[in-house]
Amino acid sequence: GHVGEVEMPAAEVGEVLGIAAKEEALREAAPVDSDSAGGMTVAALTLEEKLAIAEIVRDEIRPLRREITAYKEHNNLQTILGGLGYIVGLFGVGFYFAALRKLAA
Repeated sequence: GHVGEVEMPAAEVGEVLGIAAKEEALREAAPVDSDSAGGMTVAALTLEEKLAIAEIVRDEIRPLRREITAYKEHNNLQTILGGLGYIVGLFGVGFYFAALRKLAA
């Protein structure tokens, strides 16, 4: 049979389970150097600001992920139905030629 697979990022799993994995992920992120920013001074964000930005981005991306997942499922169903259509069509062509041979004999 067919097997369904789902991938969820750790942040969403933590959110579902009620675990705050967001803070740990942000603490592990490397700080931005002023040298790598092209000589520009980069303002440092507080942990609360980083969490707020991460939450906003996550909330905005979630519907897009759902749409992509729905499209993939819809596309897979079309592929399966298309394959079945090819099989039925090939059998139809075979029966057509078999009927022509039978009528000719």
